[in-house]
Amino acid sequence: MLGGRGGRGGRRSPWRRALSSWRRAIAAFVVFVAAAAATASGPWLAQSRPLPTAPDIVIFLTDDQRWDSLDGMPVLQDDLVDRGRLYEQAMVPTSLCCPSRATILSGRYAHSTGVWGNHYPRGGWRLVQEHGLEDENIATELDAGGYETALIGKYFNGFSNAAPEDYEPPGWDHFWAFRTSGRSGSYYDFRLSGSPRFYGDRAYSTDVLARRA
Repeated sequence: MLGGRGGRGGRRSPWRRALSSWRRAIAAFVVFVAAAAATASGPWLAQSRPLPTAPDIVIFLTDDQRWDSLDGMPVLQDDLVDRGRLYEQAMVPTSLCCPSRATILSGRYAHSTGVWGNHYPRGGWRLVQEHGLEDENIATELDAGGYETALIGKYFNGFSNAAPEDYEPPGWDHFWAFRTSGRSGSYYDFRLSGSPRFYGDRAYSTDVLARRA
């Protein structure tokens, strides 16, 4: 899961351009609502509620999930999908784990990121780092814009084996990625970045990650 909580303010990346447009749209909407409220109920109403400066952003990323599987998840549909943002014309240009994650983080297609597979030399965390995708992405842009950022759960394929033990990529204020030898995640028997604690066969990772979130 990726998250950013609103807070403080070279080249403009795709994410920075998107955030800038988003903020302008929100500002315009807030001004419109405030003006409508002042017209309908007097100026005191428009002044009595502080205007938000930035939206909170939470991205839930799942692996290998068919689009129609949500039909069998009514609680998820009610509590998350119906309260979130629906992109009716969205598509996954490279439907493979590591290339998709590189695209989501960087805002670039696979032909621009150079990440085509899950394992080095065509993909994986090592290639992501070599191509500089950790230096400019959604995390670094949100962090520079004043957001409190967090990654909880799976990061990139090969991160557990290739990254130094104390390594944390730039841009994340909280980084709790799986540290599971030979795997990118696990339901049981795992560790998380930043902690020597080993979670055994009684610690369900979904519950552990939910408490961190």
